[in-house]
Amino acid sequence: MRQETATDRIVRRPPTLPPTGGGHADLHDRLAAAERALDDLKARLGQDREVGIAIGILMAVRHIDEENAQALLVGATSETGRTLDEVAHEVVRASGPPSAPDLD
Repeated sequence: MRQETATDRIVRRPPTLPPTGGGHADLHDRLAAAERALDDLKARLGQDREVGIAIGILMAVRHIDEENAQALLVGATSETGRTLDEVAHEVVRASGPPSAPDLD
């Protein structure tokens, strides 16, 4: 079964804006709602990106395919009670900063 991505959640649940009633106050409210929706979208995309990076790290370090790397992440969420985003962040953080390639 494929893990739901941030893109899936966004497509399934698009942000909604309040109905228009006219006037500057209404426009201000609609703009504020749109800005909140944009911030939420950026956060979701960032989290999805980090999950992808964590999967790539596990694939490289453990020499496994994408499906098995994803299964490791999901299994860690079950074992620890943490979210997928939290586990992915920990994998990325634990991998350390990328090392510079040896050019000599």
